[in-house]
Amino acid sequence: MLSMLNDLNFFKNQYLVTHQAIDNLINWSELILGKFFFYFHPSLRTSFTVNSNSELLIIGDVYNHNFPEKTNKEIAFDLNNNFFDFFDLLKSDYTLSLCGTFLIFYFSTKEDALFVVGDAATQRELYYLKDNEKIIALGATDKVINEFFPLKEKEDLYSKEFYNSNAFKKRKTFVCSSTNYENLYRLKPNFYLNISKCQDIRYFPFEKVKQVSLEEAIQRGAEIIKNYIKAANLRYQILIPVSAGWDSRLLLAASKDIQKEVTYYVLQTSPKGAKHYDIRIPRKLMLSLKLPIEIINYSKKLKQSEIKIAENSISFYRKENLEYIVNYFNKKHPNKITLNGNISEIARMEFDEVFNLNPKKICFLQKYPRLTYAEKQYAEWLNSNKILFEKNGLRVLDMLYWEENCANWAAKSKTEFSTFGTEVLSPFNSRELLLLLNGINKKYRRKQNPVIYKKIIQQLWPEVLCAPVNPGIKKIAMRITQYLGIFSFFRNLKLWWNMINLKER
Repeated sequence: MLSMLNDLNFFKNQYLVTHQAIDNLINWSELILGKFFFYFHPSLRTSFTVNSNSELLIIGDVYNHNFPEKTNKEIAFDLNNNFFDFFDLLKSDYTLSLCGTFLIFYFSTKEDALFVVGDAATQRELYYLKDNEKIIALGATDKVINEFFPLKEKEDLYSKEFYNSNAFKKRKTFVCSSTNYENLYRLKPNFYLNISKCQDIRYFPFEKVKQVSLEEAIQRGAEIIKNYIKAANLRYQILIPVSAGWDSRLLLAASKDIQKEVTYYVLQTSPKGAKHYDIRIPRKLMLSLKLPIEIINYSKKLKQSEIKIAENSISFYRKENLEYIVNYFNKKHPNKITLNGNISEIARMEFDEVFNLNPKKICFLQKYPRLTYAEKQYAEWLNSNKILFEKNGLRVLDMLYWEENCANWAAKSKTEFSTFGTEVLSPFNSRELLLLLNGINKKYRRKQNPVIYKKIIQQLWPEVLCAPVNPGIKKIAMRITQYLGIFSFFRNLKLWWNMINLKER
């Protein structure tokens, strides 16, 4: 019986890595790296390079803001030829400057060892299956691994409670590196995987965040973001979302030099429809800039054939996401790449101060309250990392968003997009950029008062600030209370109230 992988409508842009050859897998590309066999769906972009000491493979797209014109292949060559070994590569300024949705596999002939590390927020997902302290398979999803290595659901009490909970059914995101299957794990941001030794190892943070002035962050930040967008535009036709928020406004400002080549759009998601400020403001803004914008209403439902592709290619997919992915991006703009503001939340302090942070409070922040499975893993994460983060000048809550939220819902979204043929680039997904923005005083990067974003926009394209940003009543109230320095008090009061009320129910 042939695998479903041989129907190329399924598992688009996915990959499978195994410790043994697979004979009945046709149509997929094959590569041997170290002692492992790599298989790629023909739609997946890969770049491979070899020298006498190492072999290096990049899966996905990678960009360097210092050299916007460089291709995936050229960047792969640089990574494989300019560093002494994998660890030298890992912490280099060159690697820090990279952005994209990618994985780097590195085989050291000297050590006879295979390593893999992802982009800054591991937006190119990687699942790996262990058997007796040996990694036997890796893949883009659990689905692709399960085609040849049958997976077993976890049966312990806490796991069953978590995965059967209404909270998980609504959120559909994993916790830390665990999954709902025995011995199946996910590579998380700031870790690399030594595949040969079956070890996942934290490598970041490896030094204290350098403090920079607001002026330096404005100048460098503007140039970095602009060049990432330029690099993407040199390779593909790009789409950029425009809403009433800060992230998309900054992306719009950074696209000034290529504005005539870009397709701008906004998704109409609110029940208020065209009356919502996320629609009214972009329409008014783009009219003032004399640029067209596509208003996308994605109420059209998926066909049964499209649902079948999703069900067989992605676990816990979000149907509401796929409706606009399929009906707008896949059908109207095939073979284009779309940008978004994901990962920006790390710099823009999505999680404001939480007093006396503990695993129970993290569960509430992550919308998994009173679930022992989640609480135990967050306790281990917090106890293992709190001192390390603080020692290196990083907020624990920023790192929580980085390692949990970005690597879960944001990465899953990119898998959903790529399964239906559209790649997504988050220009904020750059370790250099995130470190730069984390190096300024936190008063300049509050969620609703991101002074740094406003200053960068003024540097790049001040006219895009002619329309208000986030004018909703709730967000205005957040902005005022943040400015007065009392937002954290009210946020903690609300968190405490929610925890008390939940206990009483």
